[in-house]
Amino acid sequence: MPRTQAPFHYVVETDVADGCEEEFHAWYEREHLPGLSTVPGCLRARRLMRRDGPAGLALHVACYDLLSAQVTESEPWLAVRHTEWSSRVRPLFRNTRRTLFIHPNGTP
Repeated sequence: MPRTQAPFHYVVETDVADGCEEEFHAWYEREHLPGLSTVPGCLRARRLMRRDGPAGLALHVACYDLLSAQVTESEPWLAVRHTEWSSRVRPLFRNTRRTLFIHPNGTP
């Protein structure tokens, strides 16, 4: 069966405070990414690390394919973002940028 194409692509880019990488990776892999990937309207969630590029770009990148722009404002999405572990890890973020992209025609 073909994969449903998402009209929205949400990207979070960030660095993490020195010496906190282990906690950051554990949180992302064990709680955050698995939780967001199950939110209704999130079709795909992936983590990547920047291999190269201009100085100043964040090293860690998370990408989410979404059915609507409102997915990131939904109760299930916000519940994953506001856990106790998230509250401990989020202050470790540095150089963070969040961007929502849309397919040029509004649909894939």
